[in-house]
Amino acid sequence: MVSSSAGNSITGKNPFAILKASAIASSSTAKFPNNFQNLPKATPPFLPPLEGEDKNTKYTLVLDLDETLIHNVEYGSDSYFLVRPGCVYFIELMAKFYEIVIFTAALQDYADQVIDQIDVNKNIKYRLYRQHTSQNGPFLVKDLSLLGRDINRTIIIDNISDNFILQPENGIFISTWYDDMSDTFLEEISPLLIEIVERKVPDVRKALRSYRD
Repeated sequence: MVSSSAGNSITGKNPFAILKASAIASSSTAKFPNNFQNLPKATPPFLPPLEGEDKNTKYTLVLDLDETLIHNVEYGSDSYFLVRPGCVYFIELMAKFYEIVIFTAALQDYADQVIDQIDVNKNIKYRLYRQHTSQNGPFLVKDLSLLGRDINRTIIIDNISDNFILQPENGIFISTWYDDMSDTFLEEISPLLIEIVERKVPDVRKALRSYRD
């Protein structure tokens, strides 16, 4: 459990309300940029180009933050967050095989506070925030095509499948996590993710399709 001061948060009492509902999403209605005001400007591609051999070999793992890796709890005038079992080790392990990107619909100041505490060794390569999401009606989605990475070597893990509605075959749906300290999902999914890289799978979508079946 990691505490954070409510005075440092700009997200308000219910900062993730936009993530709570399940959208009846349509890929044809997703637009970037979203219509939120006063957000930093973001221009795709969001990630700098890979260099050298990484251009044709590097795999990218995109991770959601809230209710996937952590859960934020409001407690009176304070707040703190709980960390999903295995989260810190999972990030450290996956960094040996993947370029790791956090992609959250939360605001940047809040997200950075959390990420700085769960990734003290700086294994997370890049961070994407609400300003990087696309508008899908009243909801925000994460368009992997805007990252600047080969979609054949990109995987997203998120607790809301509508968040990756634009590239559903690249997604791994993870159960929403609040406080179950017996949860083992991150440990269970690790062998598959490692195998994909070690086998140099040319298209992660085919591997994930077999996983779902």
